[in-house]
Amino acid sequence: MRFLTLIALLGSTGVLLAQGPTFTFTPAHGNAIKGGYFSPRGPISFTDQYDGNVYMIEPSKIESIVLTARTPPFTSKCGTASRAIITLTDHTREHGCFGPAPVAFIGSPGSIASVGSVIGKFVREK
Repeated sequence: MRFLTLIALLGSTGVLLAQGPTFTFTPAHGNAIKGGYFSPRGPISFTDQYDGNVYMIEPSKIESIVLTARTPPFTSKCGTASRAIITLTDHTREHGCFGPAPVAFIGSPGSIASVGSVIGKFVREK
């Protein structure tokens, strides 16, 4: 019984979820969400805004992500989805949007159902 209690406590505090990096999301307006991770776990689908190719990016390779609103005309391959500029750990940048598969962000004190529709910045926690 004590073992099950310990497992439940570790799971609720995020210790069991420490598979990969955690991020802080700071929205354009509002409070930050800390200690979060992208869901589903594993590579994140990302669409290049210029050629429309879809890439899978490992969260462990992400240093930061800046999400901004797109402005008309919506000529990018991402349509009206938030513009994402991902800075990778090797300091290269990718421009595009999340998707086509939906990506959520789970953190504290809340979560984001679809990161492709928000404005703000994700920064990898050290």
